[in-house]
Amino acid sequence: MSKGGAERQLVYIANGLVKKGHRVTILTMREGNAYLDLLDKNVLIESLGVTGAVDAFRKSLKFLIKKRPDVLVCFLYYASLIGRAVGLFLRLKVISSYRNISYGSKSRDLLVKWTSLLEDKTLSNVRSARDKLLPQCLWSEMEVIPNIYSYSEVKRGDIILPAPNGFRWCYIGRLGKQKNLYQLVLAFKDFSEKIPGECQLLLLGEGEERTTLEEKVADLGLGGKVFFLGHSYFVNSVLDTCDAFILPSRWEGMPNALMEAMASKLPSVVTPVGAVPEMIADGKSGFISKGFDAVSLSAAMIKLFHVGDSERTAMGVEANRYIEENCSESAVMYMWENVLSDAIK
Repeated sequence: MSKGGAERQLVYIANGLVKKGHRVTILTMREGNAYLDLLDKNVLIESLGVTGAVDAFRKSLKFLIKKRPDVLVCFLYYASLIGRAVGLFLRLKVISSYRNISYGSKSRDLLVKWTSLLEDKTLSNVRSARDKLLPQCLWSEMEVIPNIYSYSEVKRGDIILPAPNGFRWCYIGRLGKQKNLYQLVLAFKDFSEKIPGECQLLLLGEGEERTTLEEKVADLGLGGKVFFLGHSYFVNSVLDTCDAFILPSRWEGMPNALMEAMASKLPSVVTPVGAVPEMIADGKSGFISKGFDAVSLSAAMIKLFHVGDSERTAMGVEANRYIEENCSESAVMYMWENVLSDAIK
């Protein structure tokens, strides 16, 4: 249970199932305590502390022989591979839930794609995962279940914000290669030079690229405009102070951070990855960048800035409408219950 969108959604789904009377155990490969403070006390959690693939198979097999669940639901790359193998061995009902359209390499994607033949049902939160990660010969269709936006997690906190100064952008997420933040910093530099008045960029999150990004911000003379705020659960209190959200990622599933921004009625600039083009209606709830480079990102940012306050407000309302109609806990859990009920018939 490390920090990540899939892990957070796993907690929401587990909580939703126990509320409806199901017995749920979360089985993890390694130790980790991210989001456990959000987990319902009736959800059991067990960590295997595995040391490798063979150890993971052996310990998972031993645990599942003892528990004999009605359904085994697999999240993330290694869990899906191990779960499919153990499920085949024990003749368990197995469901995988893809949280992305790629697992980082062609070899990984092919392995996940063809081992899906071993399971009973494949789910995703992204429609385009069907062609990427499911064999065309598979008789059953992949079912799309969107992420849950957890209204109960809206929190206010004491995160220290810089004094507002002009148009304020916000990014929320891991500071890693996938998120394309180097290009975002360059795009923000261009944006700041082309618009009238002042502007700011708030970066919420931690990751391996933080030091490099901080150095780049200093080299570009953006130290008084770009702020690293670290990881926080209190994102709503930050989003409420911003004018727009930006997600420059090179690949995604259905980003929780974008859902939070949309629920907070912020218009967004995004890249065309994963479920993002399904979530953001280009020109209506935000703008989709034509590419991943700084020039494309900056052009979309400038376009959003120039639509004016009233149109940006209308865009935020449209973004919020998508979340309310598609991502409520009741609607998503209804879909999950149907899938699980079908699996054990």
